[in-house]
Amino acid sequence: MCMNAARIERALSEWPLLFDATRYATQISPFIQKFGRDQVYIGFFEDLTSCPRTELANIGAFLGVDTSVLGAGLPQANQSIVAVKPHQRWGNPGLVLRTIKRHVPPLWRQITDNSKRAFHEKPKLSIAQKDLITHMLELEITALEAITGRDLSGWRA
Repeated sequence: MCMNAARIERALSEWPLLFDATRYATQISPFIQKFGRDQVYIGFFEDLTSCPRTELANIGAFLGVDTSVLGAGLPQANQSIVAVKPHQRWGNPGLVLRTIKRHVPPLWRQITDNSKRAFHEKPKLSIAQKDLITHMLELEITALEAITGRDLSGWRA
């Protein structure tokens, strides 16, 4: 088992809260109960990445907002593999940090180094891990299909 897979396996067993973040039907249901299904927009990341303009238009239509004013291009800023992500805190540092940046550049680079946050390769789950995750979330996927009327069989693959 590779190092990443071992870490993922340990994280999944030690922090079941990681699963809770993907229990979409459970998270959405209280809003539907409170406000009604027609008042809750459920969007899918797949739609946003495959057809961003269409998905933004759908969101805008739901909200009653004209999205045509957004312009032609949409930024792509979520790079996680071998990309060094600047931390929002370092974009506008305070006086002490600006002084360090200007007068002690090696220390500044050490403070702001995010290289340990970047993946050098995508973590790979074993088939057993994928099966476990799918099994644990099967009821959630089925419930979300019922709520949205959308076929999510691809999530099980």
